[in-house]
Amino acid sequence: MLTLVTREEKDAKRISRVLSERKLNTLNVPLFSVSYHKDIKINLRKIQSIIFSSSNGVRALSKLTKKRTIKVYVIGDRTFHVAKRHGFKNVINAKGNSESLCRLVNNELNPKNGKLYYAAGKVQAVNIKKQLERKGFSVRKGILYEIVARKFLPKKIKDALIKKKIHFVLFFSPKTADILIKLVIKNNLQSCFSSIDAFVFSRPVKDVISDIRWKSINVAKKPNLESMLQAIDAKVKARKR
Repeated sequence: MLTLVTREEKDAKRISRVLSERKLNTLNVPLFSVSYHKDIKINLRKIQSIIFSSSNGVRALSKLTKKRTIKVYVIGDRTFHVAKRHGFKNVINAKGNSESLCRLVNNELNPKNGKLYYAAGKVQAVNIKKQLERKGFSVRKGILYEIVARKFLPKKIKDALIKKKIHFVLFFSPKTADILIKLVIKNNLQSCFSSIDAFVFSRPVKDVISDIRWKSINVAKKPNLESMLQAIDAKVKARKR
């Protein structure tokens, strides 16, 4: 069975390894690149904590400052591991989505103890700054990177769809899902997905892909890779019956 993975190469390789353990082949074709902003001055004075809602935010900030001792809050497991790998000492994992990240920050931090720094991309699916400010926090948001989407559907994906070689597609964010769906519609290939099972991290991702008819759309019970793999395991068993 062939699984389409559209994440960045570093993330896609890790996912390919765990899928390979399940005897699933992968087609790794990133649909975007990340442009990191270089000429930004980072001021972390009087900052009590840094907020990361993506691993790209970690990578971007790590290029701009050597400070690693400030407590950081991250959205989930992948961002947690990237933050640790980049040397951040005190990393708190919300193990969920934007809502759970904001809830954890609100429960553990006091607005009186200093500002928060949110390492963000140019476009955010959820306005984390606004959510935290509603809780009384002062949030300094740095736009540190930008997602640059592909303008054309890669030939590898197009050929695999036309030849009906793809069985599963994995979606980890609304942004990536939106890029693929727009390229598919642009190429008038919507009908190719009626025999494909989609696996998504969250309901907001499901909403993005629902305009296309799939064989099924499976939402992970929790927004992490482990839950998605459980959903894939269940679907593989069902397909073999």
